[in-house]
Amino acid sequence: MIRPAGLEKFFEEVSEPAEDPSAPPPDHGQEVIEKILAAAPKYGLEILPPPQQ
Repeated sequence: MIRPAGLEKFFEEVSEPAEDPSAPPPDHGQEVIEKILAAAPKYGLEILPPPQQ
């Protein structure tokens, strides 16, 4: 459960319906990452980079 409601709209905005649910997701690479990073602030999300090792 996520509160407050609304995060589902983020997933609707940045995702695409699966053509074949049994197949692995297609690799859209940087295009999808940029779409997620652009949409995240509208939903109060902060996407952090991976930790440096």
